[in-house]
Amino acid sequence: MAENNKKVSNSEDFKQQDAVGKYGEDIILKKYLTKQGCKLTHVNDIDVKDRALYDFRCVSEEGVASLYEVKTDIRASETGNLLIETSQNNKPSGIIITLSDIWVHITATHMYIFNTDELRSYCKKFEPFYFHNLTKRPMAGYRVAIAKIEAELNHEKVALSTRISEELITLWEAKNGKKLRRKA
Repeated sequence: MAENNKKVSNSEDFKQQDAVGKYGEDIILKKYLTKQGCKLTHVNDIDVKDRALYDFRCVSEEGVASLYEVKTDIRASETGNLLIETSQNNKPSGIIITLSDIWVHITATHMYIFNTDELRSYCKKFEPFYFHNLTKRPMAGYRVAIAKIEAELNHEKVALSTRISEELITLWEAKNGKKLRRKA
C-alpha cells in the first residue's frame, strides 16, 4: 500500500516539476521569440521520436530554422549555479543528446541563451554532479557557477520581468513546499 502512495507522490512531484518547466517554455515561446517574429512549432506537434531531443523549432522572418532546448532551473537563484543535465535514469539526456542549436536556461530572474555546441564543449571541463530528482530517479549534470559561465562563455542574458520571476518562484515554492532562498 505504501508503495502505491509513493508512486502517486512521485507522479505528483513530476507533474509539479513539469508545470515549472512548461511555464519556462511558455516564457520563451510567447514572451521572447514570438516578439522577435519567429514562427514556432512545439516538438509535441512534430514527431514523437524527437520529444527528448529538443523542445521546439523556430523559423525566423528570414527563413532560418533553429531548434531550441529550454531548461528551467529556479534553484540557480538560490545556489548561484546552473545545472546542465547529462543523464536521467542512467541514460544520456539533456546537453548530451539534444539536437538543439540553441540552449536556453531560465533562472528565477534571468534567461541565459547559449549556442548548444559551445555550451556542450564548455561543460566538458567540469566533473559531472550526481543526484536524484524529486521522483528519486538518478540524474547527472554539470554544475557551473553562473558568474563563471557569464565571464567565460558567449551568451545572451535577458532579465525577466518581476511578474514573470514571481510566477516562476511561486510555482517552484508550491512544488517544493518551501520558500526559495535568494542570493543577495
